[in-house]
Amino acid sequence: RVIRIKSLSKTTPVAAAAQDIVARCRWIPASQQDEVRSLLAILQSKAVAAEAEYALLQQQRQAFRMAAAAGDDVVTEADRSALLTPALVEQCIEKLYEETPDKVAASRRLFRLAQNVMNVEILIQNEGLVSALIRVLREDSRKSLELATAIALVFDVFAEHAALHATLTQSKIGDLCFKLIDQELGRHDVWKDDVARAAQLAESGEGSAGRQRAYEQELRKFEGMLKKQETFLGILLHLLMNLAASPAIEVKMVKRDIIPYLLHLATRKTPALVMMCVLFLKKLSIFVEAKDVMVARAPELLGMIQRIMDLAPEGAGRHAVWGLLANLCLDPVFLTAFSESKWASTPADAAEQLASHPALLVLYRMSTHPKACQHPVFKELVAPLARAVWTSESPSLFSLALLVNLASDLRHRDAIVAEVPLKAWMKKATTLKDADMFKMLLEHVDKLVRVILKPVSARVLSEVLSLFNQLTLPDFDYLRLLKMYPLLDVLGQVIAASPEGLDPDDDLVLNAVIFLGMVAGDAGVAALFAASPVPTELVALMLRKEGDDEIILQILYCLYRLACFAPSRAMLLAETELPMYLMDLLFDRCAPIRAICGTTLDIIAEHDEAWAARIRQQVFSLHNADWL
Repeated sequence: RVIRIKSLSKTTPVAAAAQDIVARCRWIPASQQDEVRSLLAILQSKAVAAEAEYALLQQQRQAFRMAAAAGDDVVTEADRSALLTPALVEQCIEKLYEETPDKVAASRRLFRLAQNVMNVEILIQNEGLVSALIRVLREDSRKSLELATAIALVFDVFAEHAALHATLTQSKIGDLCFKLIDQELGRHDVWKDDVARAAQLAESGEGSAGRQRAYEQELRKFEGMLKKQETFLGILLHLLMNLAASPAIEVKMVKRDIIPYLLHLATRKTPALVMMCVLFLKKLSIFVEAKDVMVARAPELLGMIQRIMDLAPEGAGRHAVWGLLANLCLDPVFLTAFSESKWASTPADAAEQLASHPALLVLYRMSTHPKACQHPVFKELVAPLARAVWTSESPSLFSLALLVNLASDLRHRDAIVAEVPLKAWMKKATTLKDADMFKMLLEHVDKLVRVILKPVSARVLSEVLSLFNQLTLPDFDYLRLLKMYPLLDVLGQVIAASPEGLDPDDDLVLNAVIFLGMVAGDAGVAALFAASPVPTELVALMLRKEGDDEIILQILYCLYRLACFAPSRAMLLAETELPMYLMDLLFDRCAPIRAICGTTLDIIAEHDEAWAARIRQQVFSLHNADWL
C-alpha cells in the first residue's frame, strides 16, 4: 500500500508523520513506529539535501549567466514579461546571417526573450531559428567565444523545460555540446603551449625586457580567454545536466566519455565550474555504468578531493562532495582505495563530518571495511562522535551505527567510555529504548534482562534477545538467570499466538526461539521448561510456521535439547504429539530438518518403548520409499 506524505521538508515533524503512517496502515505494527520514524528522518535529510543541492546548482547557473552578460545585457523584469512577435523572430534570424557583432546581439536578445515561458515554445518550434542557431554555434564557435556563449545560453534555457528535451535531442544538441567541449579542451592546450613558449623566451636572457613584457601580455590574454572559456564550458555542462534527466540519456553520455571530461574540468580553478562538475558526477554516480568508470579512475578522483573541498562553498557545496563519495563508497573497490588514500587518513573537521549526513555515510561505510577500526581518522573522531550521540535527544541512525562499529574495537571502546561513562550509556539506552544503542552494551546482562521484562517495542526486544544470542559464555549460569527473572513467562507470551490468531514479528519470534534453544542445555533449565507452557507453545508455533524453514529448524533444535533431559522429555510426550510431527518432517525437503528430526526421534525411541516401535515402523517406511 502506498501512503502519501504531503511534505517532508526541514520543518516536517517526523515523529507525528510516523505516528500517522502507522495509524493509517494496518500492515505496520505499532511496535515498529520508532523504525518508521528513523526511516522518515533519513528521507527528510535526503530531501533537505536535495533542496540545498538544487539551490547550489541554481547559484552556479546564475554565476555563469552573470559572467556571460555584458553591460545592458543583464536580464530584467521587462525581459521576462516581453512577448515575442513573428517580425522579431525573423529579425533575429536575419542577424544570425550577418557579421559576428550582429550575431552576438541577436543571440543575447533571444536569450532575454526566452526568459518568458510564453516565448519558449514559439522559439523552439521555429525550425529556421533553431537550425540557424545550431549552424552558427557549430561553425563560428572557434571564431568567437562570446558568440558561442550567447547561443549556448539560449539552448540552456530551452533545456530547463523537460517537455523540450525530445526536440533538443532530435536536433543533436547534446552531441554538439560534446564536440564543443572537446574543441575547447584542445584550444586550452594550445593556449598553454603559447604561454609556455613566451615564458621560455622571457627566461632566455637576450632582450629580456621586451620578452618579459610579451610574456606578461600573453599571460593576461590567456587568463582573460580562460575566464571566458570556463564560463562557456560551465553553461555547456549545465545544458547537458538538464538533458540528462532521462536515465537513457545519462547512459549515452557515459558512453561518450563525459566522466573523463568532468574529471579534467574539475582541475580548473573556477569554483562554479568545479562545483558543476561535482554535481554532475554525483548525479551520474548512481548508475552502475558511470560508477564503474569513476571507480576505474579512483586515484585521479581521490587525488583532487582536497582541492575540491577547499573550493567548495560551505554547507551545500561540501555536502555535494561528501554525497559523491558516499555513492562511490558503496563499491568495495573504491571503498578500499578511499580508505587507503592519503586524504582519508587526514581527518577533516570533526564537527563538519558529524553534521553532514553523506559524511557520516562515508565514515560508516569505512567502518565496515576490514581493519577499518585501526584507521587514523577514527582515532580523532570517536570522542566527538560519542559526545554528539550522547548529547542528541534523537541521534541519527548512521551516527549510532558508526559508534556501534567502532565500539567493537577495544581501543575505541575505552575512548567512548572515557568520554561518557558506561552507566550513563546504559541509562540513555534504557530511557530512549533505542535498539541500536543496546549493541554497545553486551556485557551488562542483568540490566538488559530488565529491559526485556519492561514494556518495550518489538524491535527493541528483538535486538536485546539478538545480543544475548551472540554471547559466547560457556560458563554462564543460565539457570540462575531464569530463576531470578521470569524470562520463560515473557518469552512464552512472545511465541504464543495473539487472541486474534495473529503471530508477532517474525524476527522477534526467531530471536526468542534461538534464545530458548541456547539456554535449554542444562538439566535444571529443562526442569523449569517442564514446569512452564513454553514446550507446548513451541510445538504449536512449529505447526503455525510450517513454511518457514529457518524458524522450524531453530524450534527443532530447542526441542531436541529438551528431549535430552527426562523432565522436559516426559512433558513433551505427555502433552504434545511431538513424535508424530517429527515423523512427518522426516519427509521434509530440507536436509538439516530431516537430520535433527531423526536424531530427536532416536532419543525418544531410546527412552520410551511405546513410541520406539512406531518410530522404527516410520523409519522403515521412509527407507522403503527411497528404494522402491
